[in-house]
Amino acid sequence: MGKTMRKTGILLAVICMIMAGLAIGGKRAEASSKGFMYTERGDGTLKITGYYGKKKNVTVPAKIKGKKVKEIGTYTFANTKYIKTLKISKGIKKIDDMAFFNLICLKKLILPKSVTSIAKNCGLGWSDAAEEFVPTTIVCYKKSKAFRYARKRLVSRGYKIKVR
Repeated sequence: MGKTMRKTGILLAVICMIMAGLAIGGKRAEASSKGFMYTERGDGTLKITGYYGKKKNVTVPAKIKGKKVKEIGTYTFANTKYIKTLKISKGIKKIDDMAFFNLICLKKLILPKSVTSIAKNCGLGWSDAAEEFVPTTIVCYKKSKAFRYARKRLVSRGYKIKVR
């Protein structure tokens, strides 16, 4: 009985240490600021993980509470009904899968040169309500990753590209 109790105690201690490591490690607990939900990445930068605001014109900030935003996460703007113009701030580098899924009111997406990684399935052109598609203009720099992505994947779906 004593050995069993000791093994159980050790096992519980190990589980607690693992759980504490997950909470403190690369993915920290989610927080929010000005309608944006985010997590801190292992390198001290932030990843936007959600948006719960109701603004029509939204700018994803370059910094939140003094920390740089580097990534827009999976399903960040999914099913958002209000956004008509979405501007991604300079310094943000990555847009994950389905980040823009079902953004049916979006008319303009402004992307900086700093975006160097856009998931193939970032969600543009994907909607549960395809019959409600609103033509969207992608504003980006020529020869940028965003321009190449838009030209290759979005023009055929009815999107327009406006070059800065």
